[in-house]
Amino acid sequence: MMRIAYLSSSTIPSRAANSVHVMKMCHALASAGHEVFLIARQGVDSVGDDFQWYGISPCFTILKHKAWRLPVGGEALNGLISASRLSAIRPDLLYARHRLSLFAALPSGVPFVFEAHAAPTKLEKVILRRVFRHSSFARLVVISKALRHEFERLYPWLPAEKIQVAHDAADPPASDTGIPLDLGGRPTVDLRVGYVGHLYPGKGMEVVAELATRLPSIDFHVIGGTERDLDRWRQRDGNRENLIFHGFVEPARVDAYRAAMDVLVAPYL
Repeated sequence: MMRIAYLSSSTIPSRAANSVHVMKMCHALASAGHEVFLIARQGVDSVGDDFQWYGISPCFTILKHKAWRLPVGGEALNGLISASRLSAIRPDLLYARHRLSLFAALPSGVPFVFEAHAAPTKLEKVILRRVFRHSSFARLVVISKALRHEFERLYPWLPAEKIQVAHDAADPPASDTGIPLDLGGRPTVDLRVGYVGHLYPGKGMEVVAELATRLPSIDFHVIGGTERDLDRWRQRDGNRENLIFHGFVEPARVDAYRAAMDVLVAPYL
């Protein structure tokens, strides 16, 4: 068993997908027998119990700090604050998604794993060069083979055995959630089709809207989206009786919506 400090830039709680990811990752690491400490930023929403809101058991510790949003240097300050929490944890391993927190934590000398979800920016390239050359660097985790090739191109001296491709995953959806739902929509339809996710361009809402136009005997249920995106789509397609917008649903309740559908779609563009 190890004491693992997870360094993130996520706000807990929040509607951002990255917050769901880090909570699920910490839950998985703790479920594997490790003592896990998630270092995250304090959210502004009051949701009661964070673990219940995300639908996971309270098997790890969350250490929050104020999120500094400054025009210059805010991210660096947040990174320094995150790294400052390590002396109290005394971890055996750092697992990081936040480059600046990890950079600030390098003097601790604790072995670390860095997980990348995107190619680095110009400034991040310089930071990561220091990170990858540090004696405590243990592993780079990337979420796709294409991203691995990009890091190999940027840092050709990185040992191949220190780069691990681990595609994003998900828990198997619960088949019986025990949560009663009032989906709305029409009482008798051929199918109930569900889409769960954001509504910004490229995520697939364009496809869902077109399907609703072409298939009037099917109800399409859309779960998720920011208020701005919801307003935009409701103004455009809100008069369709077979297109129902449910808005944001807290992570713990999403499986109930999934289970209520006949078909789920992920029409990413």
